[in-house]
Formats: sequence, C-alpha cells, structure tokens
Amino acid sequence: METPDDAEFMRKGSPDAGVECFYVFPNGKEWGWQAKFFSSAMTPAQWKQTDDSVRTALDKHPCLERYFVCVPHDRSDARIKGQMSELEHWIARVQKWQGWAEARGMDVEFVWWGSFELIERLSVEENAGRLKFWFGDGRTFGRDWFTQRLEEAIAPPRVSAIRLRST
Repeated sequence: METPDDAEFMRKGSPDAGVECFYVFPNGKEWGWQAKFFSSAMTPAQWKQTDDSVRTALDKHPCLERYFVCVPHDRSDARIKGQMSELEHWIARVQKWQGWAEARGMDVEFVWWGSFELIERLSVEENAGRLKFWFGDGRTFGRDWFTQRLEEAIAPPRVSAIRLRST
C-alpha cells in the first residue's frame, strides 16, 4: 500500500527536510519518499548524500515510520569475492539508518524503489497520465492496447490488389 486512503498527502519544495513528499496518517505517523536521480551504480559520495537525506528526515520527521528511497536503477548483486555489491551496500546502510532511528526512539522501515519498482508503478494503466507527463508520449501496454492488438490479429487478412508493372 503506497497511497493510503486514510492519510493526507504533502508535497514539498526545496529545501525538503529529507523527504520529497510524505503522507500523514490520522495517528500522526508518516511515510516519506526521497528521490535520488543517480543513473548508475551509486558512488561513495552518492551513498553519503543519501545518508544525509536519511539523517535529515529522521531529525525533521520524528513520526516517520516508513522511508522510501527512489533511485532510477536497480541494485547490482554480482557476489564477487572481495567486492561489496550495491545490494550489500543497501543492506549495510539500512542497518546503519535503523540504528540512527533507534537512537531517536523511532522504528523506521527503509524501502528501496529502483528502476523495476518505479517502472512497475508507472506501467499500471491508471498511471498512464503520470507516465506521459514524465516521459512524453511513450506507449503504455494496458488492456485497451492489448485488446486492439488481439482484434487485429484475429481479423481476417485484407486482400489488396497488386499492380504489376510491365517492363
């Protein structure tokens, strides 16, 4: 459940206090989203930038209980001996961030939304407007598109006249 019916949505500008937007539930608890436009494997500087956002969100949103980190690529996990994959970096960061939260008396779940998760959400037919807004006139493969393709495939072939040219 990413868009709770019983919560109020709040969009933020810059500076954002560690979250781009958040929901406030009737009990005062919050879910926050942070977008990072890193298009390839995260560098140490980018992990630090994310750490800074998490720390700020924990300081400025003491009722935070779920924090979504949105990055438009998927985490690597090659499992190469002696190298730490992005997935392993993520797991280590989550442990660190949970420690920061616990030190503040908070219990926060950290959720990764990578390329797969973002595309999955944008591909839902009811989000076609968002997809078009952000990415132009891209094609969405919804029910209508598939129905039209099926009807085209089932329809009897059209015979067209072929004109032969004499030489």
